Amino acid sequence: MSLTCWLAWSLTVLLWAYVPLLENGETLSVYFYELLPGFVASSIAIVLNTQQPDQQAMKWFNATHNKLQEA
Repeated sequence: MSLTCWLAWSLTVLLWAYVPLLENGETLSVYFYELLPGFVASSIAIVLNTQQPDQQAMKWFNATHNKLQEA
């Protein structure tokens, strides 16, 4: 998951800062700093890459949670 997040952020920042996408050949960073779009892209990558926890892990978590609730 961290590799996906890192790739999404870095590719967005590179695209935003170095690729001339505007009509006059300017990059998008002329109008908006590239940190926020990189953060948004990495957040989307995290959400899309998140999986449901393993059933064994959930059983272990619930057992531990129940023991702590009893104490």
